[in-house]
Amino acid sequence: MAKDLTVSYPVVITHDNTDVDYPYEVYIPAFEGYTQGRNMANAILMARDFIGLSAMDLREDGKALPHPWRCQIKRKMIRT
Repeated sequence: MAKDLTVSYPVVITHDNTDVDYPYEVYIPAFEGYTQGRNMANAILMARDFIGLSAMDLREDGKALPHPWRCQIKRKMIRT
């Protein structure tokens, strides 16, 4: 019998004033993926959905889930 598992993954949420429809971009480093949201609450909801679907795909493929705290966030500074 499978045991329910609760894991928390860090996300990075940024706001882009130039994007009117989806101004919140969410990066999920453990899964190396992105999603977006219309507002902060929607961005968090979309991140949860992304993580859940990604985790299900990994489990179905017989792969282990990524460790939530062993990810690195790379920052790139751009001068304008």
